[in-house]
Amino acid sequence: KASVEKVQKLKEELEDLHNQVQIAQRNYDLNKAAELQYGRIPEVQKQLEAEETTKSGIVLPGQAQEKPQQAEVIAVGPGGVVDGKEVKMEVSVGDKVIYSKYAGTEVKLDGAEYIIVKQSDILAVVK
Repeated sequence: KASVEKVQKLKEELEDLHNQVQIAQRNYDLNKAAELQYGRIPEVQKQLEAEETTKSGIVLPGQAQEKPQQAEVIAVGPGGVVDGKEVKMEVSVGDKVIYSKYAGTEVKLDGAEYIIVKQSDILAVVK
């Protein structure tokens, strides 16, 4: 139980740090944003990875864990015509979405991992 509580606290701290980065970027406090993004956040992520275990207590390496099916939209294409019908994009940058389990194409760019998902694979927008 203590381990579960610690994982929850670390996840909350990580989310708070991401929010602090966004606030710092909006306020053009780039030194603070960089300090959080490249210093504190990776530290908390390592602690979180170390704490995540299966119910039976087996520690899972990062690749063996189930991948999250929730993501934040960082870019949106222009839409287009599919099967003769115009497709309007229903999501916008900043939306949090839930997508199909096996959807998308994983891409690594500048050391960051992204997933490219078709709009038809997005199941919901989380408000």
